[in-house]
Amino acid sequence: YMYAVTILPQSTENIENEKDKISLLVSTKNGFCADLQLKITEEKEIRIGDNPGIFFKASSTKYQTAVANYIVNENLYQITILTSQGEISADKIEEFIN
Repeated sequence: YMYAVTILPQSTENIENEKDKISLLVSTKNGFCADLQLKITEEKEIRIGDNPGIFFKASSTKYQTAVANYIVNENLYQITILTSQGEISADKIEEFIN
């Protein structure tokens, strides 16, 4: 289980355009999946208030993961479950991510 906050560089702090925020979230997701050689099995746009996010599940021969990423102001929030112990239950996702 991991919860991380990244303060985005000054070059991105003025991103107010919804499309640009989504693009940054997609890039973050793609980088994470590429690093761990994960294939996305589920993906959807989500929100906290007016703030955009992406939820996705992905897997490889080694790992299963469920991730929610949000951008709020100049912060990127990443809430992640990563396991090598098989499928992540809906109960665990509800408990930790939602």
